[in-house]
Amino acid sequence: MINLKGEKHGTVTVHISNKNFEITTLRIKERLEDATDPSMWQTDASKRDLTVNAMFLDFNGSLYDYFNGYNDLLEKRVVFVDDAFSRITEDYLRILRYFRFYGSLAEEPFKYDESTLKIIKAYAAGLSVISELMLEMIECDIPQYWGLIEKANVDEFKRACSAVKGKSNLNPISLAVALLNNVMEAIKMHERLKLTSFERDLSFFIIQEQDKVDKTYIGLNDYQ
Repeated sequence: MINLKGEKHGTVTVHISNKNFEITTLRIKERLEDATDPSMWQTDASKRDLTVNAMFLDFNGSLYDYFNGYNDLLEKRVVFVDDAFSRITEDYLRILRYFRFYGSLAEEPFKYDESTLKIIKAYAAGLSVISELMLEMIECDIPQYWGLIEKANVDEFKRACSAVKGKSNLNPISLAVALLNNVMEAIKMHERLKLTSFERDLSFFIIQEQDKVDKTYIGLNDYQ
């Protein structure tokens, strides 16, 4: 089965044996002109975010690896292509992708490359633009098209976002639930997103108890 929804972006998803495989074209502008030119593949690889995402395999099984991605994969290392500064300042979302792949590949938590982490800390503020865009989307009622809620609880979401600043141990579902208005919406979110039992129960609890914040519950940790 082939999913062609991403075709206009140069990507199709092929579903084989209960697994999804994303097949994508080159990222460079000339990608539709001559994809057989080897130099184009190296140029394309240089524009990828991580070395493990910058490898290519041809129909004969030959691996094209310009940035040591194969060895990084074997060693379970997450490394930016070329240098972290260039890749991050091109697209701040790559900070999130770095931690996403680190969580998937790394064998030991919190053993990040110190130089990479230093650059991420220096430019983490770039993600604020993304969070502001997300808030604008919420205020424009975009969440209704996510198939979860008709109208987001913007005031509660803003309050929750403000309250959790500086708290790193918060379960992500806590903020997601802040968008909801009632338990029925929480049930719908659970059915659609297939939450864990803990996330489901936590979301129900937050919805039922959120009007007690700053009243019955003294601190945010008691609440979320």
